[in-house]
Amino acid sequence: MRKKIQDGVFLIFVLALFALVFNRIHYGVDLSDEAYNSALPYRFALGDRPFVDEMAPQQTSSFLLFPLIKIYTLLFGTESLILFMRYMYVLFTIFIAFLIYKTINEHLGKKIALLICLLVVFYAPFGAIFFNYNRLAFLLFSAGCFIGVLRRDKLFWSGVLHGLTLIAYPFFAIPCTAFFLIQLFRYRDFRNARYVYGAFIPLSAFLVIVVWIGFDKLLNMMWSLRSGMHGGGIEKLIHVILGIWDRIHYKEIILLYCIMVFALSRKYQQTSLALVMVVLIPFFAFKISDPSAPSWYMIIYGLFAPYLMLFINSEETFPSSIFLGIWIPSLLAGLTTGFISANASINVGIGIVPGALVTSILLVWILRERASDFNHYVPAILLASLLLILLGFQYKFVYSEGSYVELSERIEYGPYRGLYTSLEKKQYLESIIQDFSKFETDQGKVLFFDFFPAGYLFTTMKPASNLVWTPTPQLFNTDRGLLLRYYDRESNVPDVSVKINLVYTYTGKTLKLEYSEDDALLAFVRQVNRKTYHGEFCDIYYE
Repeated sequence: MRKKIQDGVFLIFVLALFALVFNRIHYGVDLSDEAYNSALPYRFALGDRPFVDEMAPQQTSSFLLFPLIKIYTLLFGTESLILFMRYMYVLFTIFIAFLIYKTINEHLGKKIALLICLLVVFYAPFGAIFFNYNRLAFLLFSAGCFIGVLRRDKLFWSGVLHGLTLIAYPFFAIPCTAFFLIQLFRYRDFRNARYVYGAFIPLSAFLVIVVWIGFDKLLNMMWSLRSGMHGGGIEKLIHVILGIWDRIHYKEIILLYCIMVFALSRKYQQTSLALVMVVLIPFFAFKISDPSAPSWYMIIYGLFAPYLMLFINSEETFPSSIFLGIWIPSLLAGLTTGFISANASINVGIGIVPGALVTSILLVWILRERASDFNHYVPAILLASLLLILLGFQYKFVYSEGSYVELSERIEYGPYRGLYTSLEKKQYLESIIQDFSKFETDQGKVLFFDFFPAGYLFTTMKPASNLVWTPTPQLFNTDRGLLLRYYDRESNVPDVSVKINLVYTYTGKTLKLEYSEDDALLAFVRQVNRKTYHGEFCDIYYE
């Protein structure tokens, strides 16, 4: 009877968490990042060619999303597209969690395994719940690592997942290579070839596309991977590492506490509660109002794994296997995502996700070794607390909106239909789209600039740009040269051009865009679209 009650409470808890997640995805309207990651595959669904009509390096991830976008838009157009993609994202995270669960449940038990793998469902960097190249990469990479290390009979599928990871985020070649070399060093048998075969299947399809389009187009795409924005030298890597170190508060207290816990463990072998506090310290060390709090928490939590290994018997194969085979490649993945991204240190929280799962597993392993009646419940309580913390972050900050409680206005039409936002943003979006609709045509091409990829989701007009997210030279170290070369072909010239004068940042604040009179793109638009309509938040050039 007692077990049935416990099972019922556990089931209700998990279902309540999922109910909160599915409620949360209805809130927030992001017109930049989220729109961008749907606009890329949508333009290909309209018939544009990758690497030819689009130069963004992130476009490779859109190959994985293209089937979803193509089928949905064929059936329903773009009405409620964003909400549909959010549902697909949550379902995809559940699928990845299930794959991880199948690898660890026999080692940890079903309930504990479930709580651990749900971390990938409830972790939302910056309070954003949608597909992009980062999230596709860390989810696929995580599942591939756990399958490859704990289910070597399924090493082929580990390779498939990592091959898909490379399509989503090509620079994950670094941690994927490290993962393979570690497996090769630890297990010198022919089964390692299955990993290579598996990875080759999705990558071969990708290479066929590249060959068909032309490698020269792929090289042209690399223009945006400039030093200082998407990459750099050794100084960038040092900056990433120091950025994490500087972010940790109360360093001396944490260090002393960790030393004390280890000393007590050596002497008394009863330090379960102290270990719980060690892991929770990073949570209390950060300001929860910070939009980047989920990522910082994930970083510090994941970095605790080497410390926890001090409490593990070196002869125990399971914890050693996941630390060497999963945590180390995960650390390299985190350094890669931090190094490549313009966000630097905070993006370490993307690649290190498998390492955070390893931290949870090691902690549970240690707590179980110090068995007592109370300790029987400690792992479940700890993991449940972690999930509640991650879910709390989602409700604390909504990407591109800010406060969740202020989102009371429902979008009634278009790709954002069914989502809730603030009154000001709803009026802003409706104003721009209503202004644009006065000049929209059934065919032709349209240009939205700058920072407004959402506009392309409201029309079947093809993008008149080789960047659906056009950055402004005033805020980024860019020029208009590559974009203007796209208009060497007369068929690419815009029939309608929409200049955005105000945008919403990821914090939910507004930013007025300033365009200089010698802006080459603005001069070109005024030359080819001679008439002007002045809206409240945009200027529209036509004819």
